[in-house]
Amino acid sequence: MPAVARRQPQLRPTPRPKGPATKALLWLVLAITLAADVSTGLAFDGVRKVLISVCTGAVTLGSGVTLFLLREKHA
Repeated sequence: MPAVARRQPQLRPTPRPKGPATKALLWLVLAITLAADVSTGLAFDGVRKVLISVCTGAVTLGSGVTLFLLREKHA
């Protein structure tokens, strides 16, 4: 039986979000999750504190990295 060549799917780069509205939303998310992360240390104990802190920390890091990648580059 002859071998059939399979066509590879073409990968397209994902569009990067742009614009001041996106950056404003990311700054808002960053500020809210930072405040939530700090307040969980005061409000909760034990496993609940760790779980909430991990979730808010991940969102904070994600929005911070995205803001870093969206920054305007000056030569």
